[in-house]
Amino acid sequence: MRWASLFMTMAIPALVAACSPAVIPPDAPPRIALPPLAQAGDADAQVSLGYMYQNGQSFEQSYSRAAHWYRRAAEQGHALAQFALGELYAGGLGLEQDYFMAAYWFRVAALGDNVSAQMRLAHLYENGLGLARDYAAAALWYSRVSQASRGLNAPPPSIERLAGRAYDTILLIRPERLIPAAPVPEIVILQPPQSTPVPASGVWVHIASFRTMGAAVNQWESLKKRHAALLGDLAVELVHTDLGENKGIWIRVQAGPLADMTLAQSLCAALQAQDVYCAPITPNASP
Repeated sequence: MRWASLFMTMAIPALVAACSPAVIPPDAPPRIALPPLAQAGDADAQVSLGYMYQNGQSFEQSYSRAAHWYRRAAEQGHALAQFALGELYAGGLGLEQDYFMAAYWFRVAALGDNVSAQMRLAHLYENGLGLARDYAAAALWYSRVSQASRGLNAPPPSIERLAGRAYDTILLIRPERLIPAAPVPEIVILQPPQSTPVPASGVWVHIASFRTMGAAVNQWESLKKRHAALLGDLAVELVHTDLGENKGIWIRVQAGPLADMTLAQSLCAALQAQDVYCAPITPNASP
């Protein structure tokens, strides 16, 4: 864990320097300097001690002792300790594996702006571990990770993959607009209409959302190629959708039209079985 190694390098000398030389010499090794600080309630010392027990540095390796010290720091609001405790719960290391408790500590740390915890919480939401599967919540936490890491690393692939799930109209309640509503969305049809006109009441399915038209087109072509048996006969609509001031404009990828909602639900069930997001769009519903 690079974050922990960096933390240890910087934090331990500072902790020792802050103590009275008569009690803990400034050059005291961590195994001498940290325990009294941790016992006295210093959260930084507690998480450092937890890390050393977890990795067997200066002390005999012990996940249970690591969990003890992480918990003491976590209960004081230390986000790094909260994340580390969640990791032990998720891995069943020194504690009985418990994804519910892992999700609890990841959430607390994530709200404290710990990016690693935000990523792990998104993963639990995406996979339904310890809490109900919620693609919207997963995508929003992945988005927080992307924003925090902008300029440092490329966003995790999961962010793009879940982008459509984040803004499904079934999952989100839109805030009341304080500005005039956007004009009717522009619709781009990539395929020519069938020789036999499809009734206007046909049902479409939402399969992804992207920031750019190019990404939306590429995703449609990729999905159509990989799932030709399901999507090969369908057209696509790329709909510019305004999700409000905080989220901006997204391009919704919608496939169809299908004769009725039953066929749309059957198509979505088949796509979801192959790990592809799909949600029917109620006819005449706003995008």
